[in-house]
Amino acid sequence: MLRTALLSAVALASLAILSLALPLPALAGENNWLGAIISDGGTASNWATTTPFPIPPGAKVTMVCTAAANILTDRTKTSNGTTGDVKGLPITANTIFPTSVGKGLVQFGDGGTGALVSSGLIAVMGTASSTLCDVWIRQGGE
Repeated sequence: MLRTALLSAVALASLAILSLALPLPALAGENNWLGAIISDGGTASNWATTTPFPIPPGAKVTMVCTAAANILTDRTKTSNGTTGDVKGLPITANTIFPTSVGKGLVQFGDGGTGALVSSGLIAVMGTASSTLCDVWIRQGGE
């Protein structure tokens, strides 16, 4: 019986050491494309674009726009003006822009079934006649 207990302890210790040596999957990085916000020079958002998409409340996201744009989170609109509470943050074209959305729940109809969908908000005003901003969800604490 003592021999069996000793072998079990050795086997558990070996598994513990092996588990420390095996690499774990990465938890940081952009792991899911959420959608694209398309601005025609006016204000667009993830809910007011060609194909609306939700953003999980509190999510970290990364954006890249094809043209310079003004971006504002947690709002349905933004502007390229010089003042005001909807003045967007100016981002140059093809800049990798990490940001996040608030944890407040905003609910929208899904456009099909009438069900409400909780979402974060990102508003974009492009400087070109057609500005496309891709949005990815980001995981981890890089």
